[in-house]
Order: sequence, then structure tokens, then C-alpha cells
Amino acid sequence: MQINFPFSNTTKKEDSGCYIEFEKCGEFMSQLYLVWKLEYFDEIRINPFNQIHDYFMNPFSKPQLKCVWGGSCSDTFLSIQEDGALSICDCLAYSGSEFNFGNILTCDEADLIDETRKTMFVDRMRVLIEGKCGVCDYFDLCHGGCPVRSYHYHKNLSHFDPYCESYKSLFSVAEMQANLLNDHSPEEHNEEKANT
Repeated sequence: MQINFPFSNTTKKEDSGCYIEFEKCGEFMSQLYLVWKLEYFDEIRINPFNQIHDYFMNPFSKPQLKCVWGGSCSDTFLSIQEDGALSICDCLAYSGSEFNFGNILTCDEADLIDETRKTMFVDRMRVLIEGKCGVCDYFDLCHGGCPVRSYHYHKNLSHFDPYCESYKSLFSVAEMQANLLNDHSPEEHNEEKANT
């Protein structure tokens, strides 16, 4: 089973049709995580909850997380649309041609790996690290979130994900649960992470 944070290509509550405020979404996901962790952990696998749990139980591991927390999409994804358009993400493919690499039906192999398009995503990580994300305890886990959500909400590919505070809420609850299981204090856990 998988649970996703809602995706919308609009910034306006009244236009989205299915909208939950970011703060309430974080509260909901955090509470849902607790219910799952305390009552259903051994019975039901829920992505991304299992991966988040695994990360905090062993922060030295590199769990396979959802694409929104995967870091640089440009290194791992390629989307081919029904008309042959190529982009890093199927959600981004419909955002405008500036994010498309070309068309698999009309371009040669060399055009398929357009470094200028890829550079936008590599630059995003640098901008995030130099800004708010660089001091965040959870950056190694979320990598600034989804660039597509950032683009749609902030009109800026290099902005952090609009669900940032929701993610932090969920990660904080998961980290506290892992600390209880590991019999560590949050300070000890942060020291271990800092020493890696």
C-alpha cells in the first residue's frame, strides 16, 4: 500500500478541487503514521512509512524512498509521454516545453541526454543547500522535496517543496518513535547522525 501527499498543479485552494492545507496534511500524516506504527506495523506495509521507519531505525542506511524525496530526479527518471515527449517526470512533462528533453520519435540519441535540462535539477540541489534546506535536520532524507511541486506552487523549480513543514512533522514523529524503540534520546540520535 502507498500513501502520497496530494499533488495539485495550482496554488489556489478554490481551484484545486481536492485540497488540504499543508499544516493539516502534516498533522494527518503524522497521526496516520502513529496509528500504523503502534497498531499495524507488523501487519501492513505502507510506503513511505516503512521506508521512513527504516531510515530512522538505521540512519546509516540508504532506504529507497518515494521519488519526491529521492534527491536529483535527473539522475534516476525519464518519462516518455504518449506523444513521444521526454522529460524527467510525467508530472513535469505537462508543465511546459522548457522541461522537455525533446521527443523520442524525432530526435537522435545525443539529444535525449540534454545536459542543460539536467543542469536545472542539479542546480536546484545547490540552491537548496545554500538556503533554508542547508540547515534542516531532515535534508538528507527529503532533499528539498519535489521540484515539480515547487514549480507548480512557487513558480520556481529551485524552491523547496511546499509540503516542507508537513514532511518535517511526519519525520519528527517517525524519529521520536524510532528513538523510543532504539532507547536513544533525540540528542544521542542527532549526535550519531552528525558523526557520519
